[in-house]
Amino acid sequence: MSRTPFPVDLRWIRPSLALFTAAMSILSLVEQNQKRATACSDLHFRWNRLANDYEALWDDVYSEDAAAKLKALTLRIAEFPKGSTAIPYHERIMVKWQDHVERHHGLPAAG
Repeated sequence: MSRTPFPVDLRWIRPSLALFTAAMSILSLVEQNQKRATACSDLHFRWNRLANDYEALWDDVYSEDAAAKLKALTLRIAEFPKGSTAIPYHERIMVKWQDHVERHHGLPAAG
């Protein structure tokens, strides 16, 4: 069975499809990174706001409603997404960066 040569007027199809496949792969990678960046930004905002609320509670720890405020803050933590598919959890990487932050703040690494 002999192969017939590819018609001259259709030779552009193979490089075009290869280029299209490469472009779709790059687009997929960029969109996934954008989704992770958005999820990380949202988590960063939530944790910073929670930290500010804890600091405000600490500054007013002897108020009459301090226990209620602490309970409300604890309940807010439960609302945070636990297992986001956009941000996979890798314990080794988390320990590495926890040590980095602790050293940056002058604390001995837990390591």
